[in-house]
Amino acid sequence: MSWLEQYSEPNDNIHTVLCSVGRRALVYPYLRHWGLARKVLADVAEVLYLGKRCILKVLLSARGIMEHTDTHYMLNKVFLDDYCVWLQSVDESTIDTLAKEFNETKTLLEKGDLMGKSSLGLCLPELETWFETVTQVRLSIGVIELWGLG
Repeated sequence: MSWLEQYSEPNDNIHTVLCSVGRRALVYPYLRHWGLARKVLADVAEVLYLGKRCILKVLLSARGIMEHTDTHYMLNKVFLDDYCVWLQSVDESTIDTLAKEFNETKTLLEKGDLMGKSSLGLCLPELETWFETVTQVRLSIGVIELWGLG
């Protein structure tokens, strides 16, 4: 339900989807944390490995949550009802293949340069380096002022 984002072959694959999910997880929510985004991907991989029954249970749980909100209940009609019906017609081997590809891609993303941060296109490694430098400079200035040397 990534707000009508469409992915299509051959240019898009699981890697581009995971990068897009990572960017959205670090840009839009109130809590933006790389570790949390990685944990969500790990949870999704686990749900996919558990199979169709577990995926359906998660979708129905999300449907129940959204059913009792003032604004999100329409997402059930637009997305979740159709996903739940469609999922029941999908072959279990297709889910297994998806789970394996998802987990392999997630693992490659995490083993990549700086655990995949650079592949998101958000300049995260550069921002983290800059922040560490600024923090060290501020600490140095604070120590100088504390000792009355400045």
